[in-house]
Amino acid sequence: MGDAARTLLNPEEIEERLSSIGRGLSIPLLLDAVRACHAARENTTKFHPRLHGPFNGHAEGVATLRASLSEHGWTLLDVGNYARSLNPTKTDAIAVASGDEWTGLGPDIVPRTRSPKGKMTESAIEMNGQLTFLAELKITPAVADGSRIRTWILLIGVMGSEVRSELSLPTRFEGQVPTEYVERLILPIIDLDDQDRHEGPSEGEDFDVDISRRSA
Repeated sequence: MGDAARTLLNPEEIEERLSSIGRGLSIPLLLDAVRACHAARENTTKFHPRLHGPFNGHAEGVATLRASLSEHGWTLLDVGNYARSLNPTKTDAIAVASGDEWTGLGPDIVPRTRSPKGKMTESAIEMNGQLTFLAELKITPAVADGSRIRTWILLIGVMGSEVRSELSLPTRFEGQVPTEYVERLILPIIDLDDQDRHEGPSEGEDFDVDISRRSA
C-alpha cells in the first residue's frame, strides 16, 4: 500500500485544482453530470429490462459531461470504446464509473468501482502510475501528443438518500478494480430527500461500461 491520497474537501481548493486539470472544469459542471446519471438511472420501471436503468444512467452521465466540456475545448476520446473526455492540452482525460459505498468519503478511504473493470481501464490506470512516478522524479514526459494521458475517474455512488461523488486519479489496479489513488477531489453530496424517486434498479446494480475491443 502506498501513501494516502491527497484528498481535497474544501470547495475553493477543489475549484482551483479542477481549473488546473482543464479549461472549464468545475464543481457545478461535474455535479450536472452526476445528476444526469442518477436521473436517467431512476427513469425506469419494472417493465424495462433489468439493466436499462444502470446502462441508461451511465450513458447520460457520460453524455452530459462530454457535452458540457466540449464547450470549453475538450474533445472525445473513445480508444477501445472507453468513453473519455480529453482536455485541450491532451494531458488529462475523464471517465465515468459507478463507485462503491466508500465513494465520496473523507481522507484515508479507498473507494473502488462497483464492478470489475476491463483492459482499457487497467491500461489507463497503469499510465497514471507511470506518470505519477515520473513526476515524483521530476522528469517531464515528452511533448503532450495524446499518448501520455492521465485518466481521472468521476466515481458516482448512491447510498440511501445521498448521491456521493468524487473526481479521483487512480494509480494502482488490482483484482480488476482501482486500489490506490494519488488524488481525490470530494464533491458536495446531493441529497435526494426532497426529490421524487421512481421505482428502479436496486442500489447494488452497476451502471458503467468498460468494453475492450477484441482482436480480429
